[in-house]
Amino acid sequence: MAAVQVIAKAQGSGLLLEQLFNVPVSYDYQPDHVRVYYQPDHLKQVQARIATMAAGGPGDVRIDWFPMVTPIMLKQAAPYAIGLLAAGFLIGKMLR
Repeated sequence: MAAVQVIAKAQGSGLLLEQLFNVPVSYDYQPDHVRVYYQPDHLKQVQARIATMAAGGPGDVRIDWFPMVTPIMLKQAAPYAIGLLAAGFLIGKMLR
């Protein structure tokens, strides 16, 4: 079973998700990690809740995610984007 700290983090994350979406989560305890997930019937409820939240417009609490997520996305997507640009360039040169 995973370490006590890992279990505590997973259960804390699960509690936050349950409070946010009002849908119970499930836990899968493995030797090196804990997976927090929704059962398929609960997942549909969460997806509906997210769609409702997205369509509802801005709320009274607004989190600026862009500065937090952008550097990570760039690090993960940049190599693929550069590769695609290089491949497109080479294909364009070959077709001339």
